[in-house]
Amino acid sequence: MAGPRVYAALVAALLSGYAGAQQMVMYSPGGDDTSVQRIDPIIAPGGISGHVHQVFGAQKLSPTLDYDDLQSSSCTTVGSADFQGNGADHSIYWHPALYMESNDDSGYVRVPTNGHKLYYLDIGTGEKASPFEYPHGFRMIAGDPFARSSTGTNAVLWKCSTGGSYNVGENGAFPSGVSECSDYPYFYGSVEFPHCWNGDDYNPSDPSAHMAYPEGDPRGGSCPSSHPKRLPHLFIENFFNIDEVAGSVKADSFVLAQGDNTGYGMHADFFNGWEDGALPDLLSTCPQPEFGNEDVGTCSNFKPSGSASSCSLPVQYEEDVDKPGKFLPGCNPISDTNPAPQMAIAPLGDSTDTCGEGSSGGGSPSSGSPPASSYPPSPTNSAPVGGSSASAGGSSGLSTLSASAAAPYGSQPAAGSSGAASPSTSAVAPSGSYAAGSTAVYTTFATSTKAYSPSAATSYGSGGKYTHRHHKNGHAQSTWTWTGGW
Repeated sequence: MAGPRVYAALVAALLSGYAGAQQMVMYSPGGDDTSVQRIDPIIAPGGISGHVHQVFGAQKLSPTLDYDDLQSSSCTTVGSADFQGNGADHSIYWHPALYMESNDDSGYVRVPTNGHKLYYLDIGTGEKASPFEYPHGFRMIAGDPFARSSTGTNAVLWKCSTGGSYNVGENGAFPSGVSECSDYPYFYGSVEFPHCWNGDDYNPSDPSAHMAYPEGDPRGGSCPSSHPKRLPHLFIENFFNIDEVAGSVKADSFVLAQGDNTGYGMHADFFNGWEDGALPDLLSTCPQPEFGNEDVGTCSNFKPSGSASSCSLPVQYEEDVDKPGKFLPGCNPISDTNPAPQMAIAPLGDSTDTCGEGSSGGGSPSSGSPPASSYPPSPTNSAPVGGSSASAGGSSGLSTLSASAAAPYGSQPAAGSSGAASPSTSAVAPSGSYAAGSTAVYTTFATSTKAYSPSAATSYGSGGKYTHRHHKNGHAQSTWTWTGGW
């Protein structure tokens, strides 16, 4: 069976097409080496995230990250091909967990990882940032968790390797007809990070504003005039061990933790913890011209620091993330609406039977709305996914509309409105006439253990949907959100 170094040679050959590209490569150990929990220190700092992530890198993981705190990490899961930790990289990386549906219809099964491979490249055109490294406190997001069709950035690729050939998903989608992925690198989802920077600090109110993808090519394209400075390019391959769960799951039942069964919503996050000067030093002195080498551990200036295999990251939010049952952790319903609308983050433990009847979190796709916190769209220089987004009262696209009215509980919310209501023991089913393709999501939090009616999606108009979710978690309030263009 081919191993990491053989595969690295194949990637090096591909990179040789980028004249002058330099790279260095790091690994995380094989096996399920990550911290798996609903945590996202970029999008949901200080609290629980909307969906499960697999986190790897520096040991000093917490819901609120700080560059100086990361420097005190005792170890990292990222380093050389023989799994010595890189003592100069105290960064933290994460991506959504991958799930499949169980054969016995008992619910979802998390697919464990086979490790990760991280490429840092000096590649692209335009003004090179000086120094050529990420500033303290730098963080960025790659991909778009709400995407349910191609984003046009070519940032995501899904691939299954078996029988000496590849089964590759189209334009960022999951591949189909996947039964086994027995050859290295098995089944993986890769993500290209943007490297064009506008020179500004990260803005919590707009987490992707400071970064953009190059035009035309996520690696070799030109940076747009709005983001002229070029930072090191980060590319991560995330390997999943399909074979470990193959006998207990349905073929082609892939779904990402945020409720994405298309694959287009694959994304990844990076929080910088590199020691000053270490990354540009490795890129400038270690790789060979054209395509570089396959292992940071061969570099004379590599700083080994303990065993990456024995390093463990803490878990702050304990939930059943491996076999959560009928619903994804955080009650994320499956959504093939593009872009998938947002919902509030479900509290800790809101999964499995606590999601209640009527949620579209399990089984077949629906037009439900996955609660994926407040992720921004991924940095892009192309049109928004699916065309222009609708604003309140608009007539094109599909987006979550901001509150424009708050109706008393028991009355009919107006189209395009969001509202919160007082406790009640009865739920109001929305009624009215909505345009084709519109989606209504109505969420009920109740002290009652009874699921309110209707418990299933009801059509409104042509192709419109109404989704009802009931949480048996002791909260006594009701909320509704209408989404779509009217």
